[in-house]
Amino acid sequence: MGLAEPSVSSVPAVQKERRALSGSKTNALSRKDVIKSLKVKEREAPYVWDGQHEDERPATPGELSRGLALARKRGSPAGSGVKEKVAIRLD
Repeated sequence: MGLAEPSVSSVPAVQKERRALSGSKTNALSRKDVIKSLKVKEREAPYVWDGQHEDERPATPGELSRGLALARKRGSPAGSGVKEKVAIRLD
């Protein structure tokens, strides 16, 4: 009586990636691993400009305040609640 080939392969099956409902990939980190990696990031030194590239220079407090003032001015001016109906005729 000869030995038949086994029906189960000796090569382990490749597992498919798990995906969240939105289709994004999930990671294999546990909650403790995520918290630990976040704490390591907090301990790193803050950014220090090397003085080489002007585009990478941090903004001064004056530049930040001017940027915030410009960001607040976007959109319709405050108090412009008066609307006027306009009809456009297309011929």
